[in-house]
Parts: sequence; structure tokens; C-alpha cells
Amino acid sequence: MSAPHSMPMVVNNINLLTIVKPAFVFFYQVDTNAKNYAKEQLMLVNNQHNWQQIKPISRVMPEGNWVRIEFTDIPQSGNFDLLQDPNDGQPTYYIFDNVPFSELNKQTPNTVIMAEITEG
Repeated sequence: MSAPHSMPMVVNNINLLTIVKPAFVFFYQVDTNAKNYAKEQLMLVNNQHNWQQIKPISRVMPEGNWVRIEFTDIPQSGNFDLLQDPNDGQPTYYIFDNVPFSELNKQTPNTVIMAEITEG
């Protein structure tokens, strides 16, 4: 899966994430009052290993306004992209892209960049 890149913008600084080998755990804030929030899905992609995992928000029970997304059996090398797909006709967005496995645990709300995916 390959997507063109556009101008980056700062993420909302409220999504917390951690890594537990060989799983990647991402805490994602949702608006449970929005009628379509459960349609969203997150995609973790590793192009070097031709690997991806898609996690629908609807399969995770929110605790307050947060959901815990766990990507399991991830490759332990290569670079990763994390994308958010609102799954409602709106564009997919990068939460982060091209992050090496060794740097996943360093992705914090202060350093995460989000860029809109545009059609080329």
C-alpha cells in the first residue's frame, strides 16, 4: 500500500500511544456522541514486509472517550505508517509515517505529525 504525501500539520496532541513487543498499542480518543464514530478504522502498515493490519473502532469498547487499539504480531524491522480512515467518504489521514520499528515507542503526542493523503 502506497499513498502520496502532502503538507504535514500538527496532530491534535491528545492521542496517547505505547509499544509492547511484538504488539503496538495505540490509545485513540473518540467522540462517542458523534453518530458515525464507530465507522473509523486505524491501519498500521509496514511496506518493507508487505504487511498491514486494520483495526475497526467498532470492535473496541471505549473507556470514556478513549479506545485501546492493539496491533499484534507486527514485524520487528522496517518502517511503519499509522493511518486513520474515517470510513465515511472523507480522506484518510496519516497519524505518523515512515517511522522505524526502533522509534515506534518514541512517538508521543508532541512529536506525531498528521498529513492528509491527497489523490495524485
